[in-house]
Amino acid sequence: PSFTREEREPLASVVAVVVDRSPSQSFGERQREADAARDALVERLKALGDLDVRVVEAGQADGETDGTRLFSALAATLADVPAQRVAGAFLITDGRVHDAPANAAALGLDAPLHALITGRADERDRRVAVLTAPRFGIVGQPQTITFRLDDQGVAGERAEVVVRRDGEVVSRRAMTSGQTARIDIAI
Repeated sequence: PSFTREEREPLASVVAVVVDRSPSQSFGERQREADAARDALVERLKALGDLDVRVVEAGQADGETDGTRLFSALAATLADVPAQRVAGAFLITDGRVHDAPANAAALGLDAPLHALITGRADERDRRVAVLTAPRFGIVGQPQTITFRLDDQGVAGERAEVVVRRDGEVVSRRAMTSGQTARIDIAI
């Protein structure tokens, strides 16, 4: 027989809070709502004690990244934490995330994941996607630009699309969601 005497000190569990800072968060009151939710959440989590709360901002438009990448930020934030110490994660976002894994197993997180959605229930995202545009043009010659109106979550909605060059209106047209249009613009 043998006796072992050990002194142990428990390690704090880790909670990640990922705040969406993508350009779509600047619409309406979304940014203010995200900041208020982050502050209240961090305060309540820290009040529980024995939690290491890690807050990270992600999704900033940097010209290099295509789309809002919150799950990449979450993975990087928890990369140095053993899976047994992860207590959970929170995403504060408008709901448009471009790197969500195809299934929960691909996430690699064996803890609760919560999403706090900013904005209003009746909001939707609309964008004008440039499909083709010239890389260069000759002065005085027209160039053709092809674009599409995209409404996320709805179909058949109409909107007025205004095209400007140096602040002056070049074209104004009504388009239906999903419709593609071409415009010739003189350089």
